[in-house]
Amino acid sequence: MVARELLRSGDRASFGYVGFTEEKRWDRERRTGFAETLAVHGKICAVFEASKCRERDLLGRIGDWARSLPRPCGIMASTDVMSAKVLGVCARLGLSVPDDVSIAGVDNAVHICETAPVTLTSVEPDFEGSGFIAAELVDRIGLGEKGSNRIVRF
Repeated sequence: MVARELLRSGDRASFGYVGFTEEKRWDRERRTGFAETLAVHGKICAVFEASKCRERDLLGRIGDWARSLPRPCGIMASTDVMSAKVLGVCARLGLSVPDDVSIAGVDNAVHICETAPVTLTSVEPDFEGSGFIAAELVDRIGLGEKGSNRIVRF
């Protein structure tokens, strides 16, 4: 969804994803979905993986990475907390948001998105829909339906 919106919102010279190095399945799935959607449209996704380190070091590394992206660029952050960090880094670098860099996060954390110096775009995960799918699968397993043990990605 974020990739399609960034593609629609204007001609971007580059795209990037800011996530985590730790094995977080949801982060890996977000990054993969973003990159695959961009690839379908002939675009490449630069990936920044935040490792555990001091906040100051992390922000410096994000800054080096963001500075290297051709502009205008579109960046998806794995969470709204991370999108706020990217926004802060862009401000320190003198990059205009959304003219030089468009940023979108995930979680729809209103307290972060609406109080930032520039309102941040965010996507709200469909936790309720995912819960219904999970409940339906549990029900099928309880009824002994064949094929109910397959893995379903939401």
